[in-house]
Amino acid sequence: MKTDRIILVSITLATLFLTGCIKEALLLDKLRGEWEIDKGECLVTTNADVTFLDFYYKPWTGTVTVNGVEQDCSDNHMSTYMNPTFRLTPEIYLLFSGSPAKLAYKYKIYESSINWNIIKTGIINTEFTFTTTDNNIVNIKIDLKAPMTTLKKGVEYPIRDNRWSQDQAVNNLKFLSPTRISGDVALGDIRSSFTGTWSGNSSKITLKMKPEYSYDKIIQTHNYFCNSQELTLFKNIDYYKIESQGAIPLDKIATVKQVIRYKRKN
Repeated sequence: MKTDRIILVSITLATLFLTGCIKEALLLDKLRGEWEIDKGECLVTTNADVTFLDFYYKPWTGTVTVNGVEQDCSDNHMSTYMNPTFRLTPEIYLLFSGSPAKLAYKYKIYESSINWNIIKTGIINTEFTFTTTDNNIVNIKIDLKAPMTTLKKGVEYPIRDNRWSQDQAVNNLKFLSPTRISGDVALGDIRSSFTGTWSGNSSKITLKMKPEYSYDKIIQTHNYFCNSQELTLFKNIDYYKIESQGAIPLDKIATVKQVIRYKRKN
Protein backbone atom coordinates (compact mmCIF):
# COMPACT_ATOMS: atom_id res chain seq x y z
CA MET A 1 0.00 0.00 0.00
CA LYS A 2 2.80 2.39 0.90
CA THR A 3 4.53 1.57 -2.39
CA ASP A 4 1.29 2.30 -4.28
CA ARG A 5 1.01 5.71 -2.59
CA ILE A 6 4.61 6.52 -3.50
CA ILE A 7 3.97 5.53 -7.11
CA LEU A 8 0.75 7.61 -7.19
CA VAL A 9 2.53 10.66 -5.76
CA SER A 10 5.37 10.20 -8.24
CA ILE A 11 2.93 10.01 -11.15
CA THR A 12 1.07 13.09 -9.90
CA LEU A 13 4.28 15.09 -9.56
CA ALA A 14 5.46 13.97 -12.97
CA THR A 15 2.10 14.95 -14.48
CA LEU A 16 2.22 18.38 -12.85
CA PHE A 17 5.79 18.84 -14.03
CA LEU A 18 4.93 17.85 -17.60
CA THR A 19 1.81 20.04 -17.55
CA GLY A 20 3.91 22.97 -16.37
CA CYS A 21 6.48 22.32 -19.08
CA ILE A 22 3.76 22.18 -21.73
CA LYS A 23 2.25 25.45 -20.51
CA GLU A 24 5.68 27.10 -20.51
CA ALA A 25 6.34 25.85 -24.03
CA LEU A 26 2.97 27.11 -25.28
CA LEU A 27 3.54 30.49 -23.64
CA LEU A 28 7.02 30.74 -25.14
CA ASP A 29 5.55 29.97 -28.58
CA LYS A 30 3.43 33.13 -28.20
CA LEU A 31 6.19 35.34 -26.82
CA ARG A 32 9.37 34.02 -28.43
CA GLY A 33 11.34 36.63 -30.36
CA GLU A 34 12.06 40.34 -30.06
CA TRP A 35 9.60 43.09 -29.13
CA GLU A 36 10.09 46.87 -29.49
CA ILE A 37 8.14 49.40 -27.43
CA ASP A 38 5.47 51.13 -29.52
CA LYS A 39 3.53 53.25 -27.04
CA GLY A 40 3.23 53.78 -23.31
CA GLU A 41 0.45 55.58 -21.52
CA CYS A 42 -1.34 55.94 -18.22
CA LEU A 43 -5.12 55.46 -18.21
CA VAL A 44 -7.22 57.02 -15.46
CA THR A 45 -10.84 56.35 -14.55
CA THR A 46 -12.87 58.38 -12.07
CA ASN A 47 -15.72 57.49 -9.73
CA ALA A 48 -17.75 60.55 -10.84
CA ASP A 49 -17.86 63.05 -13.70
CA VAL A 50 -14.97 65.49 -13.13
CA THR A 51 -13.87 68.70 -14.88
CA PHE A 52 -10.25 69.69 -14.26
CA LEU A 53 -7.32 71.73 -15.55
CA ASP A 54 -5.48 69.41 -17.93
CA PHE A 55 -1.80 70.38 -17.72
CA TYR A 56 -0.39 67.49 -19.71
CA TYR A 57 -2.46 65.77 -22.36
CA LYS A 58 -3.53 68.71 -24.52
CA PRO A 59 -1.60 71.84 -25.64
CA TRP A 60 -2.26 75.03 -23.71
CA THR A 61 -4.03 77.78 -25.69
CA GLY A 62 -2.60 81.25 -26.28
CA THR A 63 0.49 82.89 -27.71
CA VAL A 64 4.25 83.08 -27.27
CA THR A 65 6.14 85.98 -28.88
CA VAL A 66 9.83 86.76 -29.29
CA ASN A 67 10.59 90.46 -29.82
CA GLY A 68 6.98 90.97 -30.86
CA VAL A 69 6.94 88.12 -33.38
CA GLU A 70 4.44 85.35 -32.64
CA GLN A 71 6.02 81.89 -32.46
CA ASP A 72 4.55 78.51 -33.34
CA CYS A 73 3.46 77.12 -29.97
CA SER A 74 0.83 74.72 -31.32
CA ASP A 75 2.68 71.70 -29.91
CA ASN A 76 3.42 73.13 -26.47
CA HIS A 77 3.22 70.55 -23.71
CA MET A 78 4.23 69.71 -20.17
CA SER A 79 6.53 66.81 -19.40
CA THR A 80 7.57 65.21 -16.12
CA TYR A 81 10.52 63.23 -17.45
CA MET A 82 13.12 63.37 -14.65
CA ASN A 83 12.23 67.00 -13.80
CA PRO A 84 9.09 68.86 -14.95
CA THR A 85 9.63 70.67 -18.25
CA PHE A 86 7.31 72.91 -20.27
CA ARG A 87 8.06 72.96 -24.00
CA LEU A 88 6.64 76.31 -25.16
CA THR A 89 8.09 76.29 -28.69
CA PRO A 90 10.82 74.23 -30.37
CA GLU A 91 13.35 76.82 -29.09
CA ILE A 92 11.84 77.87 -25.74
CA TYR A 93 11.50 75.69 -22.64
CA LEU A 94 10.80 76.19 -18.94
CA LEU A 95 12.94 73.84 -16.83
CA PHE A 96 11.64 73.12 -13.32
CA SER A 97 14.73 71.53 -11.80
CA GLY A 98 14.45 74.20 -9.09
CA SER A 99 12.30 77.20 -8.21
CA PRO A 100 11.87 79.49 -10.01
CA ALA A 101 12.16 77.70 -13.33
CA LYS A 102 15.05 78.27 -15.70
CA LEU A 103 14.29 79.58 -19.18
CA ALA A 104 16.00 77.69 -22.01
CA TYR A 105 16.22 79.71 -25.22
CA LYS A 106 18.11 78.38 -28.23
CA TYR A 107 19.91 75.86 -25.98
CA LYS A 108 21.16 78.53 -23.54
CA ILE A 109 19.90 78.89 -19.96
CA TYR A 110 18.53 82.13 -18.47
CA GLU A 111 16.70 83.16 -15.30
CA SER A 112 12.89 83.38 -15.05
CA SER A 113 10.31 84.34 -12.43
CA ILE A 114 7.93 81.41 -13.01
CA ASN A 115 7.48 78.87 -10.23
CA TRP A 116 5.39 75.72 -9.99
CA ASN A 117 2.58 77.50 -8.12
CA ILE A 118 2.01 79.64 -11.21
CA ILE A 119 1.79 76.52 -13.37
CA LYS A 120 -0.81 75.02 -11.02
CA THR A 121 -3.16 77.97 -11.61
CA GLY A 122 -3.36 76.97 -15.27
CA ILE A 123 -2.48 80.50 -16.45
CA ILE A 124 0.90 81.92 -17.52
CA ASN A 125 0.87 85.61 -18.39
CA THR A 126 4.36 87.04 -18.12
CA GLU A 127 7.36 88.32 -20.06
CA PHE A 128 11.15 88.25 -19.85
CA THR A 129 13.77 90.59 -21.24
CA PHE A 130 17.36 89.42 -21.15
CA THR A 131 20.68 89.68 -22.95
CA THR A 132 21.84 86.56 -24.73
CA THR A 133 25.37 85.22 -24.61
CA ASP A 134 26.04 86.86 -27.98
CA ASN A 135 24.83 90.27 -26.63
CA ASN A 136 21.41 90.36 -28.29
CA ILE A 137 18.47 91.72 -26.28
CA VAL A 138 15.51 89.34 -26.34
CA ASN A 139 11.97 89.92 -25.10
CA ILE A 140 9.75 86.86 -24.64
CA LYS A 141 6.05 87.19 -23.82
CA ILE A 142 4.03 84.17 -22.71
CA ASP A 143 0.23 84.22 -22.57
CA LEU A 144 -1.03 80.65 -22.19
CA LYS A 145 -3.94 78.94 -20.48
CA ALA A 146 -4.36 75.26 -19.66
CA PRO A 147 -7.40 73.58 -21.22
CA MET A 148 -10.28 72.22 -19.17
CA THR A 149 -11.10 68.55 -19.60
CA THR A 150 -14.19 66.67 -18.46
CA LEU A 151 -13.86 63.01 -17.50
CA LYS A 152 -16.92 60.80 -17.53
CA LYS A 153 -17.29 58.31 -14.71
CA GLY A 154 -15.69 54.96 -15.53
CA VAL A 155 -14.29 56.02 -18.93
CA GLU A 156 -10.53 55.53 -19.38
CA TYR A 157 -8.63 58.74 -20.08
CA PRO A 158 -4.95 58.86 -21.14
CA ILE A 159 -2.50 61.13 -19.32
CA ARG A 160 0.45 62.30 -21.40
CA ASP A 161 4.08 62.01 -20.36
CA ASN A 162 3.55 61.00 -16.74
CA ARG A 163 6.16 59.78 -14.24
CA TRP A 164 5.22 56.09 -14.36
CA SER A 165 6.73 55.79 -17.84
CA GLN A 166 10.16 56.40 -16.34
CA ASP A 167 9.70 53.58 -13.82
CA GLN A 168 12.38 51.40 -15.47
CA ALA A 169 10.54 51.30 -18.81
CA VAL A 170 11.57 48.28 -20.89
CA ASN A 171 12.21 49.52 -24.43
CA ASN A 172 13.27 46.25 -26.02
CA LEU A 173 12.42 42.74 -24.85
CA LYS A 174 13.65 39.39 -26.17
CA PHE A 175 12.19 36.08 -25.00
CA LEU A 176 15.02 33.60 -25.57
CA SER A 177 13.84 30.43 -23.81
CA PRO A 178 11.18 29.29 -21.31
CA THR A 179 13.13 31.15 -18.60
CA ARG A 180 15.63 33.58 -20.19
CA ILE A 181 15.16 37.15 -21.44
CA SER A 182 17.35 40.03 -22.58
CA GLY A 183 16.79 43.55 -23.89
CA ASP A 184 17.30 47.12 -22.77
CA VAL A 185 15.68 49.28 -20.12
CA ALA A 186 15.50 53.02 -19.36
CA LEU A 187 17.37 54.05 -16.21
CA GLY A 188 16.55 57.74 -16.05
CA ASP A 189 18.04 59.19 -19.23
CA ILE A 190 20.33 56.16 -19.75
CA ARG A 191 19.34 53.18 -21.86
CA SER A 192 20.98 50.04 -20.47
CA SER A 193 21.06 46.50 -21.82
CA PHE A 194 19.97 43.74 -19.44
CA THR A 195 19.82 39.98 -19.04
CA GLY A 196 17.44 38.10 -16.81
CA THR A 197 14.67 35.58 -16.35
CA TRP A 198 10.93 35.50 -16.80
CA SER A 199 7.98 33.40 -15.72
CA GLY A 200 4.29 33.58 -16.41
CA ASN A 201 0.89 32.02 -16.83
CA SER A 202 -2.14 32.74 -18.98
CA SER A 203 -2.72 36.18 -17.43
CA LYS A 204 0.43 37.45 -15.68
CA ILE A 205 4.10 37.71 -16.50
CA THR A 206 7.06 38.50 -14.22
CA LEU A 207 10.33 39.95 -15.54
CA LYS A 208 13.52 39.80 -13.44
CA MET A 209 16.23 41.95 -15.02
CA LYS A 210 19.85 42.79 -14.22
CA PRO A 211 20.83 45.97 -16.14
CA GLU A 212 24.42 46.39 -17.27
CA TYR A 213 24.65 49.88 -15.74
CA SER A 214 23.05 49.14 -12.37
CA TYR A 215 23.90 47.09 -9.28
CA ASP A 216 20.22 46.52 -8.57
CA LYS A 217 17.88 43.95 -10.05
CA ILE A 218 14.57 45.13 -11.46
CA ILE A 219 11.49 42.97 -10.91
CA GLN A 220 8.23 43.78 -12.68
CA THR A 221 4.95 41.88 -12.73
CA HIS A 222 2.33 42.75 -15.34
CA ASN A 223 -0.92 41.50 -16.70
CA TYR A 224 -0.52 40.91 -20.40
CA PHE A 225 -2.23 40.34 -23.72
CA CYS A 226 -0.40 38.92 -26.72
CA ASN A 227 -1.16 38.07 -30.34
CA SER A 228 1.16 37.33 -33.25
CA GLN A 229 2.27 40.95 -33.71
CA GLU A 230 1.42 42.87 -30.52
CA LEU A 231 2.27 42.47 -26.84
CA THR A 232 0.56 44.64 -24.22
CA LEU A 233 1.73 44.81 -20.59
CA PHE A 234 -0.56 46.52 -18.08
CA LYS A 235 -1.00 46.91 -14.33
CA ASN A 236 -2.69 49.16 -11.81
CA ILE A 237 -0.45 51.70 -10.07
CA ASP A 238 -0.80 53.80 -6.93
CA TYR A 239 -2.73 57.06 -7.11
CA TYR A 240 0.10 59.14 -5.67
CA LYS A 241 2.19 58.63 -8.79
CA ILE A 242 -0.03 61.01 -10.75
CA GLU A 243 -0.46 63.79 -8.17
CA SER A 244 1.52 66.20 -10.36
CA GLN A 245 -0.40 65.38 -13.52
CA GLY A 246 -2.99 68.10 -13.21
CA ALA A 247 -5.86 69.02 -10.96
CA ILE A 248 -7.78 65.73 -10.93
CA PRO A 249 -9.02 65.45 -7.32
CA LEU A 250 -7.43 62.34 -5.85
CA ASP A 251 -10.67 61.36 -4.09
CA LYS A 252 -12.35 61.17 -7.50
CA ILE A 253 -9.79 58.77 -8.99
CA ALA A 254 -11.04 55.19 -9.21
CA THR A 255 -8.16 53.47 -11.02
CA VAL A 256 -4.82 54.34 -12.58
CA LYS A 257 -3.52 51.81 -15.10
CA GLN A 258 -0.06 51.68 -16.67
CA VAL A 259 -0.17 50.32 -20.23
CA ILE A 260 2.86 49.57 -22.42
CA ARG A 261 2.36 48.31 -25.98
CA TYR A 262 5.02 46.50 -28.00
CA LYS A 263 5.24 45.45 -31.63
CA ARG A 264 7.05 42.35 -32.79
CA LYS A 265 10.37 43.19 -34.41
CA ASN A 266 10.80 41.39 -37.71
